[in-house]
Amino acid sequence: MAFYVILLLFSIPLFGETSYYTNVNSRLWMPPEYSAQGEASQVFTKTAHPEANPATLFAESKSLHGGYNNYFHNSFSTALAAVQIPVDSLQSFSAAVAYLLVPGIDSVSAVVDDHGVPVEYEITSESASEIYVSLGYVRRILRRDLIEAYAGASLHMNRRRLIAWTGHGLGVDLGAYARVWDRLHVAAHIKDATTHMMYWNEEYTEYGLPRAYGALGYTVDFGDNSGLNLSYKTPDLFGNSGVIYEDFSTPEYYETPALVQSVRSDLGLLVRAASYGAEFFYNTVSFRTGYTIRNSLTFGAGVSLFERVTIDFSYENAPDLAHTYKIGTTFSWE
Repeated sequence: MAFYVILLLFSIPLFGETSYYTNVNSRLWMPPEYSAQGEASQVFTKTAHPEANPATLFAESKSLHGGYNNYFHNSFSTALAAVQIPVDSLQSFSAAVAYLLVPGIDSVSAVVDDHGVPVEYEITSESASEIYVSLGYVRRILRRDLIEAYAGASLHMNRRRLIAWTGHGLGVDLGAYARVWDRLHVAAHIKDATTHMMYWNEEYTEYGLPRAYGALGYTVDFGDNSGLNLSYKTPDLFGNSGVIYEDFSTPEYYETPALVQSVRSDLGLLVRAASYGAEFFYNTVSFRTGYTIRNSLTFGAGVSLFERVTIDFSYENAPDLAHTYKIGTTFSWE
């Protein structure tokens, strides 16, 4: 299983220099709180992580977050530490460090004789990893009685270590966010706006294309510290995400060209290929569900303890990984 996972997560395209995979791992650090909602709830994201919209990370007080996710049935885990620091009432900074480890990969090497004929094979256990660092800035650009608006940017760097190669990447994300009547949330997020460059060696460099998303969220207040968060996120509006819309019903889909369709030529994808999420919360307990064409149905739950510790669970039916659940723990200090 570990060998299968490493192929999916860290595969290097063999042809060309433009790749959809240079920054694909960033969604694996998404806390279960958000992935349980089909990844649509990023409009509500308040914790810095590699997939977060930098414009939603405005902080009014200092905070420190630490999290751990275990992807059961997929032989890997992720860890995340993030800090958010306000500068004044108009601007704040954020920083996040994330780590991904895939252990237990069997590596086979041959011992040859003087004629180059293998006489013995050695099997060793290797591991692959990735470390991801992001630095973000957000500024409040508008504040009226009914609306607040923010703009943000983040610089992210990563080092991906495979068994035989090590690559280093660099990219920039841009975002905008507005909250209206404290209920309606609107956001735009451009991932890798400058393209994501992944340098492997002097002969090979990958360039990940920009991806753009829009998101809507609405909060229904039931009173007594209870309510419902509803969220929607578009597919990649640039059509560069690699797989926007594909028939996963046949087991041979990995061996056939992906059916990639652009939103620009099929506006129906704004509905069929979008992400949807819902979260019901009551005091310290939350129940979540979501849907995406890639992940199918997702669901999860979370509980907050002592206002500092949260434990979250999510189940993901992802086509590119074994169907799995993950458990995350987050510690917060303010």
